[in-house]
Amino acid sequence: MCTLPDAAEAVSCASMSKFPRVIITSLIDAIRLGSHEAKLLFPRLLQIVAQFPNTIDDFVTCVRSVYVY
Repeated sequence: MCTLPDAAEAVSCASMSKFPRVIITSLIDAIRLGSHEAKLLFPRLLQIVAQFPNTIDDFVTCVRSVYVY
């Protein structure tokens, strides 16, 4: 269950549960587009996937769009 401070009532628990997926898709898109900074964050991305196992399918789908040279 999410507990939110009074100032952040506009942020719902449902949107917070989507946050890992948004981070994964956005970061992999940035890698695909050639962002050096995004490549440096790849190890952190793996930590997010490990912490939120329900994102593995999204991760695998997105990673398949990244070309390996």
